[in-house]
Amino acid sequence: MSQIASRTAVIVDEHPLWLDALQSLLERLELQVVGRATDKRAAELLVDEHRPDILVADYSTLEGEDGMPAPDNALVRARQANPDVKCIILSEGDDPKERERAFASGAAAFCVRRA
Repeated sequence: MSQIASRTAVIVDEHPLWLDALQSLLERLELQVVGRATDKRAAELLVDEHRPDILVADYSTLEGEDGMPAPDNALVRARQANPDVKCIILSEGDDPKERERAFASGAAAFCVRRA
């Protein structure tokens, strides 16, 4: 098993088809998907349990207390579980405010998702 193959990921998106696509992509990159979630709470439990190397999450799925998307808490929690975690945020659009908030929260990458 290569060094890359031992790396783990948790993926988060409210749409199961996107989860399937993400998992397929990550497995082709030799990453082991150890958890999939369609909501923030399930994602938090998976991150606590598996302490992944990578967290790939849809921006809108990481809903905050006010009902607005907020990656802050999810990324903080992921870093508490594994300080070396790399967080990748996915978004439907290229909103500069979303991008700024994601990077300010500790995202390593912000990707605009296209079908």
